[in-house]
Amino acid sequence: MLDYESLKKLTTQEKLAVMLTIAARLIPDYRRECHGSKCREGNCVSCYSEEHVEEYVKQLSEFKNQAINVLKEAASGSSHNS
Repeated sequence: MLDYESLKKLTTQEKLAVMLTIAARLIPDYRRECHGSKCREGNCVSCYSEEHVEEYVKQLSEFKNQAINVLKEAASGSSHNS
């Protein structure tokens, strides 16, 4: 991960790519189970119904894949512009 000083030297587009990469890693595209601890995470089958969790995880997986595709497009676009 970049430190603050390194991040300041990046262009706005580069900063957005870094932030999107970090955000994509944090997206929970899996099911979990807190076993009654009441975590209230949208992907927890202990707190929510199977149907809710399935839809939630599906939406997050689709978003994560879209984010990854945007990053790939940006990377290929910047390599063509260099």
